[in-house]
Amino acid sequence: MSTHQRKYLPNRKMKASMTSYRTHMKCPSYDVKIVIGDINAQIGKDDVYCPTIGKHSLHESTNDNDYCLIQFATLNNMVIGSTMLPHKNIHKCTWIAPDRLFEIQIDHMVIDARHMSDLLDIRSYRGGNVDSNHYLVIARMTARISNIKMLREERIRQFCISKLQDENMTNMYVKRLEECLKLSPCTGGEMIQEEWDL
Repeated sequence: MSTHQRKYLPNRKMKASMTSYRTHMKCPSYDVKIVIGDINAQIGKDDVYCPTIGKHSLHESTNDNDYCLIQFATLNNMVIGSTMLPHKNIHKCTWIAPDRLFEIQIDHMVIDARHMSDLLDIRSYRGGNVDSNHYLVIARMTARISNIKMLREERIRQFCISKLQDENMTNMYVKRLEECLKLSPCTGGEMIQEEWDL
């Protein structure tokens, strides 16, 4: 193990950043929750965690920060989007060593599992000059906006027909119906027949 790889074993920065992500729990469940950053986790290709990490990681083995990230994503029903989509290895690398001898994938994007279909692409761009030993990581997403209009219409009043089985209720209903029919003006049968003929 080289000196550069030892640097990315579990550290306080990783544990502190994971505890700071608890604020996402305060967000409503329908909001898209995304965690992006230098998480220092080398995610491997373990079949056990495939639903959370996917099959397209750069690394074969994992480090301890990887298990922290996988646990965080699994407990919060999230997936690691940066290892879900297939790319060439050159587009998976997010960090280059100062001596430029090796490159690793330690910058990740974690997104809600229910919004994973919104993620179209995520990859690193080596040509972007960001004055860092990290490559620029860009994600393309679509936003599904609900276009359902909430219409407030008057609900149709439903009648309880089972009450008509009671004789008292049936008699009261017949009396009220007869009173309403007496009050409403009744037109002659000829006018009704003319309206039907139209």
